[in-house]
Amino acid sequence: MWIEDPDGSTVFGLCEVYFDDAGKLSAWTEEYAMAPGGDTLDDMRGEISQMFADAYKWRPVRFVDIHVGMTFDRAITQDEAEALADTIDRCGAAFRLVGDGKLSCPPAASPRRSRRRRS
Repeated sequence: MWIEDPDGSTVFGLCEVYFDDAGKLSAWTEEYAMAPGGDTLDDMRGEISQMFADAYKWRPVRFVDIHVGMTFDRAITQDEAEALADTIDRCGAAFRLVGDGKLSCPPAASPRRSRRRRS
């Protein structure tokens, strides 16, 4: 979702939406942006992963234009969305290993310089 601030700038956020059995919008949160949360740290991490994936999955719409019965346009295919979700899950698993001290991350590689010769 996006809104236009009084100064004219565009601000993006994610709101929670609910769909009927036909895949049409039936309800949504009152605020255009919400923060992730959960009963446990893993719940919150799962919420963040879902929000991250959703930010790529759908084309944004202006918050004031949403209405019951509308549908959203996909920004990526279902296969791409599933691949993105798998990637997020793998990253989360790796971060948990790092946090548990079972895996260390290598230092970031320095950028390679081009070896192309100039003539």
